[in-house]
Amino acid sequence: MNRNVREILRTGCALAFLAGSLACATSQPVAPGEHVAQSRVYWRSTANDRLDRFAPLFVIDRADLAHNRIGTPRGRLTESGQEEIYVDPDRATVFVQEIPFETARGSYTNLVYRVHFSGSPFRWSPFNPGAGRNVGLMTVITLDEHDRPVLVNTVHTCGCYHAIVPTEHLDSALYPEGWALDGVDVYGERLPGLLRVGSAPHSRVAVWVRDDVHRVRDLTVEDTERVALQNAPAPLASRPMEALRELPLGDGDPTSFYYEEGRRRGLVKGAFKPWETLLFGLWIRDFHVGHDREYTSADDGALFYTTLDPRKKTVSDMWDYAQFLELNGWRL
Repeated sequence: MNRNVREILRTGCALAFLAGSLACATSQPVAPGEHVAQSRVYWRSTANDRLDRFAPLFVIDRADLAHNRIGTPRGRLTESGQEEIYVDPDRATVFVQEIPFETARGSYTNLVYRVHFSGSPFRWSPFNPGAGRNVGLMTVITLDEHDRPVLVNTVHTCGCYHAIVPTEHLDSALYPEGWALDGVDVYGERLPGLLRVGSAPHSRVAVWVRDDVHRVRDLTVEDTERVALQNAPAPLASRPMEALRELPLGDGDPTSFYYEEGRRRGLVKGAFKPWETLLFGLWIRDFHVGHDREYTSADDGALFYTTLDPRKKTVSDMWDYAQFLELNGWRL
């Protein structure tokens, strides 16, 4: 083995170790499900269609701080006439989409729920490499042919930290080999290994979101009537995913939340994350690594890859959901 190859391998191993260490470092010592002061519950109280019916609750830690609140992407013109895209923390919106897909074993439908925050603040301890603006989080609920939820997947809109949890409606023979029902570790967060969603009309999946880093720290199933009695749920408007391509911009034509041309096509405007680029860009061969992006086909935007393994970047594209599940050991 020549010296250059040894150096490449040594650098790769160091970066892989660093990636894992930094990912874990974003965690804070708060137990899953534990009450956090100033938490806020966002939910859709209507049930006009199945997107509403299965819409998760979002429980956000430290929502007294503007950057932790679910917001609404907006556009405006600066005094110099330049376009500026930002997330307004004073009005909450979830952007929704239904996407059917098929595997060798059956037909399924993904219900996609996307929310955004104005930013994730930088800090040294614990180190937050994901600091940046206009950051987002998606929850994907997979329904089977009988409209039963079988999988819940949470993932940042940069493709980071995806976590897939089955429900009792999924045959355990379709789980990844060695799946632990007592819980799964996701880069420093501990999530349940199984969600019992039941069939009660008022039951919803609840996504518990850690403050500052916006990591999913727990997934539970909650009764919305009980939640409504114990909390003052914040309203959550719902808009189709396509609305992110048509943000109002002053008195002129609308603008997109995403860059529409060039090498940044499909990336969220203003969501550049310099620390992730510095640490992982060369390793993954993408200097837009960690940049929040549109969830769409790579032909129409940026590849929505979900791994820091450069060998699996293309096959980890979450848009090809059947392939994505297979890569992660699921046998749907």
